[in-house]
Amino acid sequence: MGKVIKFPDDRCIRKNLDASKDGLQELYGGIKTCYDSLDQLEQILQEKEKEYDLLFAQYVNAVGVEHVEIEYIEYVSGDLSINVETGEISYERQEEGKEDQPEPS
Repeated sequence: MGKVIKFPDDRCIRKNLDASKDGLQELYGGIKTCYDSLDQLEQILQEKEKEYDLLFAQYVNAVGVEHVEIEYIEYVSGDLSINVETGEISYERQEEGKEDQPEPS
C-alpha cells in the first residue's frame, strides 16, 4: 500500500481562517451598504418632511389649527406643541417663501 502524506495542520487552519475572513468582509460590506442606503433615505425623508410641513401650514391656514385632524398632526416634523392639561394645540407656521424650503409637489 502507498504511503499517505499528511498535510500540515497549519495549512488547514489558514484555509479556514481565510474563509472566515472572506465571510466577515462580505458581512461588513453588507453593513456598509445598509448604512449608505439609510443615509440616502434620511436625506430624502428630510426633504419630504419639509414639503409636508409646508402643506400642513397651508392646511392650518385654510381650516384653523383647532380643526386639523389628528392623522395629519402625526407627521409634522416641527413647531407643533400640545398642552396636555388643556388639550390646546399650537402651531408656529413656517414662513412662506423661504428659499431653503422646497415647493410642494
